[in-house]
Amino acid sequence: MKEEKSKEMREAASHFSTQRIISKSTKWGLKFDGYRSLYDHRLAQYFDEIGLEFQYEQHGIEVKNEGDVNLHYIPDFYIPSKDVYVEVVNKMHKTLRHKILWFQEQHPDKRLMLVTRNEVNNFFRGKGDLF
Repeated sequence: MKEEKSKEMREAASHFSTQRIISKSTKWGLKFDGYRSLYDHRLAQYFDEIGLEFQYEQHGIEVKNEGDVNLHYIPDFYIPSKDVYVEVVNKMHKTLRHKILWFQEQHPDKRLMLVTRNEVNNFFRGKGDLF
């Protein structure tokens, strides 16, 4: 009984956090012209430059952890025309790594691209292209 209550509390906390991120009312705020990080901002600029429509932090996707707790993973970008999610990886923290793995395992029909901050910088130097 106690274990079930704990699971419900973790699921509720994850859902609440997801809603705060999507509504942009988090403690981290949006410091970079409406984006959470400089690299998110720069990638959004790149998408604008090439005329690619995107959505920023709009899709919370449910994943289950090893304890069968429903968590939410919110990739940074969704590109409707390509039906692909894009995650900008500043640092691969353990939590992010787990959520990405759970996403890939539990949603094999969805595509996720990981983009490093070096790749974002290369887009502006003309050395890279996402598509």
